[in-house]
Amino acid sequence: MKVHNIRLGFATNSSSSHSIVILADGMRVDDVASDGQDCFGWENFTLASKEEKRRYMAVILKDNFSWLEGRDSYADDSSDATLERVQEWTGVRLNSEAYIDHQSSQFLPKNWEGNELHREFFDEYLAYVLRDNMAILGGSDCGDHPLKYDNPTKVTEWEMGDHHCPNAYTVARKDGKVWVLFARNNGNKVRFSFE
Repeated sequence: MKVHNIRLGFATNSSSSHSIVILADGMRVDDVASDGQDCFGWENFTLASKEEKRRYMAVILKDNFSWLEGRDSYADDSSDATLERVQEWTGVRLNSEAYIDHQSSQFLPKNWEGNELHREFFDEYLAYVLRDNMAILGGSDCGDHPLKYDNPTKVTEWEMGDHHCPNAYTVARKDGKVWVLFARNNGNKVRFSFE
């Protein structure tokens, strides 16, 4: 991913720390189990296979659909309709209790009209995460994931979003190969491309 510019907004804090990382050239890692099927919380985990990364992204999508429906994705079981939409977009059938730990789930932007998640953005983002040189690391912010010390200069961390419906005001627009994410409530803006 190539970030073109960024205007920072509010910081969040969480007891869990999840990062999407770029592996060093030629580095290969194996999946290390999460807390349970479709559950990504405090325990250290590594998601390197396309199947497990797709499952993680499906849970992010489930959370975002729940937020758009005005539901707390952490307190409520997901509806069958939400789970069917997640399966349509990702090919993954989640269980209704699937979750990513409090404040570690990432927001997804809406389309420019602000009435639905931006499907093209999600598809490009999913393709980016599924690349062979990408992995998802998770664990507690009270400890460190082992890969952070193996290649400290080769790992980049992406802060995740807040759990109080962060995509309520954020929209996406594509300008050539560059994506513009814009928060209509506070003016924060990020321009980047999946390169």
